[in-house]
Amino acid sequence: TTLAAQAPGPVGGPDIDELESIIVTATRLPIRAFVVPAMAYSESAADIQSLYQSRTLPEALGEVPGVLVQKTANGQGSPFIRGFTGFRNVLLIDGIRLNNSVFRDGPNQYWNTVDTFAASRIEVLKGPASVLYGSDAIGGAVNVLSDIPASARPGFSPRALYRYSNAESSDTVRGDLTYVDERLRATGGYTYKSYGDVEGGGSVGVQPRTGYDEQAANVRVEYDLTSRSTLLLGYQYVNQDDAWRTHRTIYGNGWNGTTIGTDRELSFDQQRQLGYVQLRQADPGPFADKMIASASYQSQGEDQHRIRSNLRSDELGFDVYTTGLWVQFDKQWGRTRLMYGADYYGDDVTSYNVEYNADGSIRRVHAQGPVADDATYDLTGLFLQAIVQATPKVALTL
Repeated sequence: TTLAAQAPGPVGGPDIDELESIIVTATRLPIRAFVVPAMAYSESAADIQSLYQSRTLPEALGEVPGVLVQKTANGQGSPFIRGFTGFRNVLLIDGIRLNNSVFRDGPNQYWNTVDTFAASRIEVLKGPASVLYGSDAIGGAVNVLSDIPASARPGFSPRALYRYSNAESSDTVRGDLTYVDERLRATGGYTYKSYGDVEGGGSVGVQPRTGYDEQAANVRVEYDLTSRSTLLLGYQYVNQDDAWRTHRTIYGNGWNGTTIGTDRELSFDQQRQLGYVQLRQADPGPFADKMIASASYQSQGEDQHRIRSNLRSDELGFDVYTTGLWVQFDKQWGRTRLMYGADYYGDDVTSYNVEYNADGSIRRVHAQGPVADDATYDLTGLFLQAIVQATPKVALTL
């Protein structure tokens, strides 16, 4: 149903077999996976939740062939795509950019702020994607899509899930509700995860300070304004509490000679919210056959707590507020399918770093990381793509 206004002809979702064979991220257009002119891979919600039982987005990406994930600790994880990680891969939710000006070039924990239970499928585009997605998309692009299931039946469809993992004494509770009628499709859910401490095999034993708690919620509403236009509203919220970077603390495990850290505490709290509205229109005018317009507002925050070996401590973090706007048009001219559009993202950043002496007095106050306090960052892009059907068996993408 997300592809409704992109599909040829009047708005109306493709059937479920068709949906599972369509890749959107590689060309920003619905293209069947077999003929996508790129190395692209798609994971369905059924695979993520039932087959792989991935609890986090980095764990799900670790199941993608050719993608390596560095999972520094529970609550953290960053994929390597074509050898690149950090801000050199772009992360999208329903086409909306999550990367912002505080993403660093090394492995980071921000990919873990996406709840896989809010995803219908995850698309991974391997290789450069900067032509269509701009800055950062050097190694690849990951798009987490939250389509309402095409198989959803009319009326209310509730679902509840409980999962327990003995290896970490962890609990996952998920409840969601979907409603479908002739013009309205809506779904929403709440996820609670409590990760216990990791228990290694053999003599490794329990690894203390490796558990954390997470709460997440999501809502998606689609309403057919007319037979050819659909309004989409979405909201996502994730909050993680006390996710430790254990290996850098005295609670680390010296396995096979690895060095144990010296910090007495190094933990993170992370929060992320995203709200967006999208209009999908068929036949918006002579300049296009289809149009998608999107407006979003999101916030991301991080608070880090660190106590050093000499009992000096740090309290540091940031908050980023991002306004996003993008529009794309799709037009078929004879044998050429033209897609073009523009996007804009603006960040407002507050950051802080307070260093304390061992007696609790303030030692120094300064900004955190490479982005100063009260900073702004703007990113604007224009993109154009033409797919020319040169012969019945040869298509050229420019």
